[in-house]
Amino acid sequence: MNLVTDNILLAQSIVSNPLEIASYLRRLARRRPAVCFHPRNGVAAWTSIVHSIDEKRQQLRLMAPRMGHASDAESVREGFAHGGILLGELDGARVQFALEHFDPQRQSDGWTLAGPMPRQAWRIQRRAAFRLQPERKDAALIRIRSARGLLDWPLDNISEMGVRVRLLDDTALPNLGTRWPDSFMELPDVPLLRAHLEVRWVGHERPGRGRPESRWIGCAIDGLDTDQAQALRRWIAEQQVQHALSRRLDEAVT
Repeated sequence: MNLVTDNILLAQSIVSNPLEIASYLRRLARRRPAVCFHPRNGVAAWTSIVHSIDEKRQQLRLMAPRMGHASDAESVREGFAHGGILLGELDGARVQFALEHFDPQRQSDGWTLAGPMPRQAWRIQRRAAFRLQPERKDAALIRIRSARGLLDWPLDNISEMGVRVRLLDDTALPNLGTRWPDSFMELPDVPLLRAHLEVRWVGHERPGRGRPESRWIGCAIDGLDTDQAQALRRWIAEQQVQHALSRRLDEAVT
């Protein structure tokens, strides 16, 4: 994973809420995707995973796969003494954390690099708009007019700019560029939205052992009037808040 160094993008993407930083780190520790640490002094970057976070001590620990013996600790301590940038990618967004310094620590399951919890982070969206998965797929759908008449498809996810739909019927995959004018989007607690949809990508996964055939389409949204666009934006923002709150409650329980 490469560092984002564009100052304008970093300034627009800063995350300063320590609760949000800790929540993201907890998810990294639980799911264990690969993270990358770039030391400030130019030492080669390390790829590792988040071992754990200690919120009482305000400490973050990374696994240190290159350390096998205590004799390695001193060189590692020197190389990581000035901190650096930790990169993680989760839920479609890259986050860069500013870290002060690391010290080697021996744990029961191997060596770790331990340092203060980051106080600053930058969330770099890979997409132009936040993509949301509706809580209830049966309550979020699009309705299009086709040669076969009206078709209702459940929404797999939605953003302010587009939708992803999983085709559950025997409808053939449409061609790229296919347009469905005056389509309708039905979302919970939102007045019916009327928009134009244009197919931007299609996906197909053949059936395998115990796995059914899967087909998806991705469509751009166009033609929403000002009130409808604002209603969609408000609904997505409210869902983001609810998702964040539910994640924190789940993490507090676990």
